[in-house]
Amino acid sequence: MASRKASQSLGLLDLQAGLSRWRLWLTLGYFDFITAFRRTLLGPIWQIATVTAWIGGLWLIFGSERGASSLLYIGLGVINWGLIQSIITSMSNVFRVNASLIMNVPNPISLYVFRKIAEQTLRWLVQLSIAPVLMIAFAVPLTPVILLIIPNLVIVLIILTGASFGLAALGTRLPALRFALDAVMRLMFFMTPIFWTPGDNPLRTLIAQWNPFSYLLELLRNPLMGELPSSEAYLLSLAMAVGALGLGIAIFSYCRNRMLSWI
Repeated sequence: MASRKASQSLGLLDLQAGLSRWRLWLTLGYFDFITAFRRTLLGPIWQIATVTAWIGGLWLIFGSERGASSLLYIGLGVINWGLIQSIITSMSNVFRVNASLIMNVPNPISLYVFRKIAEQTLRWLVQLSIAPVLMIAFAVPLTPVILLIIPNLVIVLIILTGASFGLAALGTRLPALRFALDAVMRLMFFMTPIFWTPGDNPLRTLIAQWNPFSYLLELLRNPLMGELPSSEAYLLSLAMAVGALGLGIAIFSYCRNRMLSWI
């Protein structure tokens, strides 16, 4: 019992220390993002080109029959799904990738989770530059509703941060987790209303209602479309934030002392 409490205490201290070094992990996240495009022809613009191709392809296949207006819905869905998917799928091996730094540099382990979240969020911000073009093209009204993207992003990042710590800790013990996450998130791409709408038929409506990613996507997409997210989306997302953060921190705290031998 005493050892468990000590482990939890060390885990919380590690999280506090990692969070306090926000300048460092923001800088490292930016460095990771820029380094990925070093010596390429377009640099970070490749992110925009890739997402634009995805949006165009999905609209031609799944949205063109619904008219040009569906391009806004699909485009914002693809962009915002990218943030959710990239953070979740990149967390399972974050400690293994940084094993040499963890073993040799006296930084809190949690710093590497924050670093990866910063990198993926920066990627999303670059991709989000497509959103104003879509909003102007489809005459989305400039109302205060758009500003909800800021608090909604905070809620989503809290949920993803909680999940990240749990997945990062479990992924260190279970190397196969990254393959499972990749498979699950590929499936969830089709099970989440990114390029289809829940009201099309009863089955899709049921899937969207029971899919937690639907509510995260709603928080990020609706304000950019000039629409208020539903109260249900806020209530369930806040509940997920509390649950994900609590469970993620508990798993990380329990595994923290063991991770040095696992990596």
